Amino acid sequence: GIGGSGKSALLAQFVKGKTKPDWSGVPVIWFDFDRIALAAADGVAMLLEFSRQLALYRPHLLQSITEFQGWVKENSSRRAFYEDDNYESNAKAMSEAWSMWNHQMAKYLPLAEPIILILDTFEEIAIRGEIEIQHVQSWVDSLHFEGHCHGLRPIYSGRTMPTSWVAASQNNGEPVVELGDIDQKSAMLLLEDCLIANKYDVKFFPTEALIKKFGGNPLVIKLIARVLAKEGPDVSQELLDVNLHQGMKEMFKQGLIYRRILKRIRSDDPDIVALAHPGLILKRVTPTIIKDVLAKPCELKDVDLVRANSLFEKLASQI
Repeated sequence: GIGGSGKSALLAQFVKGKTKPDWSGVPVIWFDFDRIALAAADGVAMLLEFSRQLALYRPHLLQSITEFQGWVKENSSRRAFYEDDNYESNAKAMSEAWSMWNHQMAKYLPLAEPIILILDTFEEIAIRGEIEIQHVQSWVDSLHFEGHCHGLRPIYSGRTMPTSWVAASQNNGEPVVELGDIDQKSAMLLLEDCLIANKYDVKFFPTEALIKKFGGNPLVIKLIARVLAKEGPDVSQELLDVNLHQGMKEMFKQGLIYRRILKRIRSDDPDIVALAHPGLILKRVTPTIIKDVLAKPCELKDVDLVRANSLFEKLASQI
């Protein structure tokens, strides 16, 4: 589903129903390919992350997993020093990692219990093409067959998926859920809930007209609610008066709200205004991203982590 359609919220609700506060529920291993550690989709790195999260749910595996991880890290360091980073070297490293996994986990394999593996932000993989998709899928298959995790239940989640991949999944009998806008009634309730949370009486806002105008994307609705909460009922008509033709795409609707946020930023710190654009178009902004990614293109000077944290807090207060 597109950004803001509720994928993360749906997954979080699903996970909540499977896990328990004491970690004794069904293991849910969550890969976010937006994270630097997983961005390269390196097979050995994914196996390390899988094992790390699995140990949280099943403490009796901790010793074996710790020994496995120690061996992998030592071997990876040695390989980085002596070998080139190429396909043959990576394939050899993956093969050795599976062998060590089976050796250290021998008395516990196969793992027959259900293990849910969520591969989130999968568009980061899909955008690189079919080869990268097949690489990750092959690794998931290997986790089942070579890693002997026979209860593995993979869930792929992303903004866009190649049509060929979707068609192949459907042909294999795998359910594919596409998230779009929520229905009008639910969208109105969401907008009203957001307004109530900001201590506004919803009768002062044309919620039905706003939903008809902007659609049922949950993120867009929440952004509208933020604008209304900041500027009050009078801005409702201004939003409704914007000329949006019937076929306007969701990206333009979201862009309108984005421009509204930029327009109402009030700060005596010029770096906040500079940071807001293009910073707010990113899916996620953190102090580290401000320091390492945004500082240079936004022409921010002397941004260490302390300054980045300060900017992050000020920016958050504006939106």
